[in-house]
Amino acid sequence: MPTVRLFVDLQDATSRTAWLRYRAAVKAAGTPVRMVAHPMPLGRNPRARSAAAAALAARQMGHGNAFVDALLQRDSLTDADFRAAARGSGLAVADFDKRRSAPATVSSVERERSAAIALGVRATPSALLMGRGVSGLPPTVTLRAALAHALRRWRTCNKAANSDCEGAKVGAAGSASRAAFDVLRGRVSKNNKTAASTAGSTIARVVPGRLGERWRVALPKSPLSLGDNANVTVVWYVDPSQPRCCSGGRSLLARAQADEVRLVVIPVANGPDFAPASALHGMKTTEEQRAHVVRQLLKHGGGPLTALAKLLGLRGLARAAAAPQAAVELAAAAALAAKVAAAPGSLFINGRRWLGPVGGPSFAAAISAARSEARSLAGVSTTARYAHLIAHGRVRSAVEADLEPAEELSGLDALADLGSTGAATPKAVDAWLFVDFRRMGSRAAFFALKFLQSHGAPPVRLHLASLTSTREPGVSPAGAALLIAARHGKALACATRLFGASDPDDWRQLRRIFKKIGLKPRLLAKQSRSPGVRAAMAKIARLKREHDMLQAPVLYLGSRRYVGPIDENRIAAAVKFIARHKEAPQ
Repeated sequence: MPTVRLFVDLQDATSRTAWLRYRAAVKAAGTPVRMVAHPMPLGRNPRARSAAAAALAARQMGHGNAFVDALLQRDSLTDADFRAAARGSGLAVADFDKRRSAPATVSSVERERSAAIALGVRATPSALLMGRGVSGLPPTVTLRAALAHALRRWRTCNKAANSDCEGAKVGAAGSASRAAFDVLRGRVSKNNKTAASTAGSTIARVVPGRLGERWRVALPKSPLSLGDNANVTVVWYVDPSQPRCCSGGRSLLARAQADEVRLVVIPVANGPDFAPASALHGMKTTEEQRAHVVRQLLKHGGGPLTALAKLLGLRGLARAAAAPQAAVELAAAAALAAKVAAAPGSLFINGRRWLGPVGGPSFAAAISAARSEARSLAGVSTTARYAHLIAHGRVRSAVEADLEPAEELSGLDALADLGSTGAATPKAVDAWLFVDFRRMGSRAAFFALKFLQSHGAPPVRLHLASLTSTREPGVSPAGAALLIAARHGKALACATRLFGASDPDDWRQLRRIFKKIGLKPRLLAKQSRSPGVRAAMAKIARLKREHDMLQAPVLYLGSRRYVGPIDENRIAAAVKFIARHKEAPQ
């Protein structure tokens, strides 16, 4: 049977979302597919290792997937949550407790982790789709296309080669290391006419050991680099707070020291821990010392802080991370990364995105091909060859950088008439705004879109939903009030007053708001717990969980998530971009 293996950290929000998304894709595949969860706890999550042991114990008892499903419905990872998830998945709790605390289960957590690393997994979530690797959290439409592509490839394999098609069985690290696991680092930028063509082109480019399209990868003013005037320039975006992001550094370091390539490391920050990347940008050291730090980064992954601390001292390290120039350069690096759709770990060889592991024969062949291409440029000096090669590469516009790839938001159609304002016309762009009425960012996004409804072209049809936390089981007062007001054609007026309320979840304030917008206050008590309102709020909660809406506001324009700044001009440009995309001939 074809198998999908998903490597997850059960305490990581993105991994939790990935599990739900992969489960839905497997269910919709139409072909029986076996799905296996491989817990891979990260060091920064304190309860991840305990959750991994619990998941392995449940797998041993034959209910691994059911346990993970039940566990992800809970908000915490306490021992009580483990027992409740075990009970909900049909396990004997006493036997489950005994197994998850057994030394053999605890040690198997590290064995699973070692096997995953041997396969090439360096971050969570990552997956093996019948032996083909994908990292990160791809959009639903891309994931389904990837799964369909993998299933077609699996069916062409004869029975004798089934084990090769599926990839290595995750067991001993020694056997796992012989499997080919090609990870697509970062999301591939998509700018196609339809979601279907988007998915198809993505799959076409996810080929093991291949170079993707050419990008105009600009270098920072003061790069961390090794080597000079080489025919091959390798640009690597690295988040030093994520050591797995630096996997393969030793291979690159050896090539840079042998004068085969010029290696440029661009520190970026992808999470809340931006101090390491900031310190790398802010350190005031000689060129020789900076090269030393790069070597430490490539050798040890998490070693740059140790090297920096030795060079600068702990106080100097803190000053480097907090330096104003560090903030400016870190922001500039993020802007450069956005222009070429680069996530931490993304690697470019002479401007072409590398799709595959760093190191190995395929990587060496790519370096050799890039060197031959550069040498074929007659009349172009070595120092100018990189600029010449990338001159005609692609670069994302500011609008594209503000929009994530197209993503299927299943369930939004059912909410189309709840919290909607504006006419549904062929030219109208649907804007889905998920808000927290207490947050200034949500308020700014709402009023920016409200302004565009009146003054923007093309027209915007705004759909509102509340992501505020609930105080009562199954009921969010502000969210319920918005849905009830929307059913009576008062969504815009209600939302406007909710953003001005001192406590939008206070029932007394909500009754006063209803009175001011011309609705009877008793509607709140009558309809807030009605099956229709509860069902709508359950759908919103599911969307929040499945699409990683961790912090409001979350804005979707059409089917693309807007990630740019809350600025009327930028949002208006994105709306126009979506409208052109929508009206383009198929």
